[in-house]
Amino acid sequence: MKLIRCFAYVSILLVILTLQSGCEEAQRVQDADQIITITPETLQSAKPQEPAKKEAPTPETAKKAAPLLIVENPVHNFGIIEPSGKHTCEYRFKNAGTATLVISQIKSTCGCTVPQLKKKTYEPGESGVVKATYTASTRPANIEKHLYIVSNDPVKPRFELTIKAKIEVNFTISPSVMNLSLREDNAGAGAITITSKNGKPFSIRSFNSTGNIITADFDSAAKSSEFVLTTKVDVKKLAQTLNGSIIVNITGAGNAQLTARFASKSLYEVSNPRIIIQDAKPGESIVREVLVKGNYEDAIEIESISSENKYMKVIDREDLGNRIKLTIEVTPPPQTATTRRYLTDKLNIRLKTGEVLTISCTGWYAR
Repeated sequence: MKLIRCFAYVSILLVILTLQSGCEEAQRVQDADQIITITPETLQSAKPQEPAKKEAPTPETAKKAAPLLIVENPVHNFGIIEPSGKHTCEYRFKNAGTATLVISQIKSTCGCTVPQLKKKTYEPGESGVVKATYTASTRPANIEKHLYIVSNDPVKPRFELTIKAKIEVNFTISPSVMNLSLREDNAGAGAITITSKNGKPFSIRSFNSTGNIITADFDSAAKSSEFVLTTKVDVKKLAQTLNGSIIVNITGAGNAQLTARFASKSLYEVSNPRIIIQDAKPGESIVREVLVKGNYEDAIEIESISSENKYMKVIDREDLGNRIKLTIEVTPPPQTATTRRYLTDKLNIRLKTGEVLTISCTGWYAR
């Protein structure tokens, strides 16, 4: 009997296990709306799928869209032009890129060049024009001016445009240099002749000189292809300002500004008007020789000699007619502070004629 009972228990247990495995193969899950049957196949299909691999971008898709500014001829040469005239040129450009070109401004480097642009945005393949008006100066010169197209072009956000020209004046002024003398009547100045190269008549608008030293009378209403101007020189002013320029403005066949220079020797001068001392030591004197001379064969008579800071003095003098050789001794003073590293002084030579000649001294103390 015991054996039969054990066999019955085993049979019952096998039936229970079989039923349990069958339930595991077909479970039913019910919610409020639907019933989903979960099987091994559905579990397999519910596994997360691997993301699809993206294809590598091609060179065309990888290239970023951008504008590209191309200028047909960025340099314009006007060649030979007259002064004061206005000259216009054009710079043709194109957006050769793949995005909209936006021009924020056309920048000029001077007021004599004025740029113009109709609009600021240009689609790919679209063309445009920059117009520039250049006003020439009144003087002869080789000129080079620059404009800049400022845009969103990543390659050249500041594209340079160039204007070139040679300004030639159709007039001459003679002499172009006047050598004057303080010992001659009217400083030895003669007439100034202004001539039109092409024979066209013109008028003189103004005549000016440095310090108003040289003047000339003229009729601004008169027209001619040539003017001969009689000059007048203020010799006293010339003695104070020995070098300068004359500027003549004319109108007619193009406005122009002509320039001539003038120069004169002083009555007296010092051959070495500046003494420089390096590694100076307090109390140790330095000796230098200078020559005071007259430029017009005048005898030199010295009235007095004085040192502003008392570091300089004349220890010897030799008269040579219209020249005087002076031997000057410079004695550096004690250094008043450790930071003081230099000394200065002036030796003033007053002549009996009233002129004052100056010899300056500059020195640095040794460390």
